[in-house]
Amino acid sequence: MKKRPIENHGRESATDYAVYSDLELLAEMPLPALRKKWQASYGDPVPKVSATVLRLAIAFEMQKSRFGDLSREANRRLDYLARGKAISLPLQPGMRLVREWKGRLHVVVVDADGSLIWQKSAWRSLSEIARAITGTQWSGPAFFGLTEKAAAA
Repeated sequence: MKKRPIENHGRESATDYAVYSDLELLAEMPLPALRKKWQASYGDPVPKVSATVLRLAIAFEMQKSRFGDLSREANRRLDYLARGKAISLPLQPGMRLVREWKGRLHVVVVDADGSLIWQKSAWRSLSEIARAITGTQWSGPAFFGLTEKAAAA
């Protein structure tokens, strides 16, 4: 399903209130009622999960059908995190990345055009900068704390 932007600019529709009302009702449903709702709404076999997880899944599907699915980027990030893989957060113009290494503070600025400035020089990558700082091979995003990794289960 394509992501549909919400264009109500702060004005909530009757459908929005109906979704919110349904979400409130979900909070009170016991597991057998949640299973019936899943089967009636989606026709798929009911997953063998706790009431809390099933409630969250139903709530997500309800909101997705009303407001649209997550973006492709959000789905990609969730997939990576679910598999325990590290992903890098995107660099944005104006960001200042700060890292202390062996008592010295190092600041990298992401310029308006996306170039990386460290010690008044432009660099091609964070990994080059990390290598220059440490003298060893490093993942630049990891060195500057820009990676997310799923917590161990």
